[in-house]
Amino acid sequence: QAMEESFYMSNICPQNPNLNRGDWNDLEEKSRQWAKKYGAVYIACGPIYDTKRPKRIGNNKVAVPNAFYKVILINDKKNPQAMGFIFPNSAGHKPLKKYVVTVDSIEKRTKIDFFPALPDEVENRIEAELVQELP
Repeated sequence: QAMEESFYMSNICPQNPNLNRGDWNDLEEKSRQWAKKYGAVYIACGPIYDTKRPKRIGNNKVAVPNAFYKVILINDKKNPQAMGFIFPNSAGHKPLKKYVVTVDSIEKRTKIDFFPALPDEVENRIEAELVQELP
């Protein structure tokens, strides 16, 4: 049922095909590696619209995002780490570290609080950190 629901129009977000098959896919692969390495990771992702009137395509007039975000939490008790990524909705082939941003910057842009269940001192610290090297 979940697989069926993933194809509903309400769950569709047009993504540049080169982004989808390229850099975005690279991060999806890396996320799977982190899940295997750390046991579990928490991931949230979605579209970013920089205008109230985005470009629309197709018969159903689906809105095309300007960019996509992905936030990832590795909730290792000794060393929790949060990473943010923003990908422009365009073709490109760059190393993943070129897309790294703070989770705080994505929260500001999307108006979403991603890890509110974490203790405030941990949440505030890891969401403000810009990851220098991917784990």
